[in-house]
Amino acid sequence: MLGLSRPPALAAGSGLCRRPRGSYGAHDRGRLPRSPHATIGLVDCWVVGGHVPNEGRACKSGFFCEYYLIFARRRTVDSNQHSSILWLIDLADFLSPEQGQSFMKVLIMTAIYPTPENPAFGSFVRTQAESLKRSGLEVELLVMRGRIRKWLYPKAIFQLRKRLQQDSFDLVHAHFGYVGIVARTQWKVPVVVTYHGDDLLGTVNERGRKERWSLLAAAACKKLARHVDAAIVQSQEMAKQLKRANVFVIPHEVDYEVFKPTQRSAARAVLGLSPDKKYLLFAANPKIPVKRFPLAKAAAHALAQKDPSIELLVVYKETQEGLALYMSACDVLVFPSYQEGSPNIIKQAMACNLPIVATDVGDVRQVIGKTRDCHICRPNVPEFAARINEILSRRTRTDGRTHIRHLNTEAVSGRIIEVYEQVLKNREKRLADSTPTDSYVPAE
Repeated sequence: MLGLSRPPALAAGSGLCRRPRGSYGAHDRGRLPRSPHATIGLVDCWVVGGHVPNEGRACKSGFFCEYYLIFARRRTVDSNQHSSILWLIDLADFLSPEQGQSFMKVLIMTAIYPTPENPAFGSFVRTQAESLKRSGLEVELLVMRGRIRKWLYPKAIFQLRKRLQQDSFDLVHAHFGYVGIVARTQWKVPVVVTYHGDDLLGTVNERGRKERWSLLAAAACKKLARHVDAAIVQSQEMAKQLKRANVFVIPHEVDYEVFKPTQRSAARAVLGLSPDKKYLLFAANPKIPVKRFPLAKAAAHALAQKDPSIELLVVYKETQEGLALYMSACDVLVFPSYQEGSPNIIKQAMACNLPIVATDVGDVRQVIGKTRDCHICRPNVPEFAARINEILSRRTRTDGRTHIRHLNTEAVSGRIIEVYEQVLKNREKRLADSTPTDSYVPAE
């Protein structure tokens, strides 16, 4: 039996939510309530098209469709036979304005996330998740944690399946390729993976060479990109590793509310630092080989030999607010990494107008551009020391904040939502193409 009919009023909280910018859909059992008729139950259902845009109400990402065509397969209990029905759904019947604020539900998976002991650990994942929430998405987290790290990923496979059974999500967004492999163990919902650097480029050791095991892991992560719905990378260098149409270059955002210039004297007073010293900031764990701490230490030592007021501060495991204060208190950021994707520290320093001396890695050259007192150097002590000394002779701030406004939270979250929308539209198209065309015959 085929027909175009108006379904019974849908109960609030049924799971079908507002879709912005036209229509897209995700195949998902249980998004529609059962028919009130005792002999009919829905087997599968999905959105196949949107009609009659509502011009009166809008969410933060744009207008949504008031009406939706729902294609569903139903089964009569008596005969156990399947038939099809085409429903025209009026969203206004079952969505209140409060409910309509959430138009997409995303499960973010990550193995790194801030803890009380280490508030800096994965802080960029939290920043992005909160930014997406402010943009109107309903976001839930699956943080992979455990004392025995080798069991973290196998255990997460079962955790993910449980979450997808318990709740209805439009897609899964995994941070880091290794987590993406876990996310792709299911095909119920689309998967978006954000690659961050080492997961595509390999892990660098103390000698500046890539570990062999990491190249094998990177190869697996590259292969993963063929099987996910979209891949987000941090730089063009990373995008070249994949060379696929579903790859999007979207560097992580900067929280302008947290990372903003503060008077140097005021920041030093809060942190208990000397008002007279010249501070160099190394904002990373010195034990991580890729950060190349020995170069920063050697350059600072060479300068301190001539000027004892120069001191190198090593800051990590700080809250974002604390790190922002250090960036306002210090005179220059020293960033001598071997390899990066799109280092957040560089963008945060730019937002605080802190001068930078860095190696030419990731997208650093593109981010700092021609900003005054921000320099790209070859990785040697004399050149680093010379550039740092040049900055210290003036001790002025930069205008870096004005150069990275395109990386604020609103702009970046908007681009990520566009990726989500494209993924869901593509999925809808595949589902529509796989459905027999004679199923869409309206009733007289």
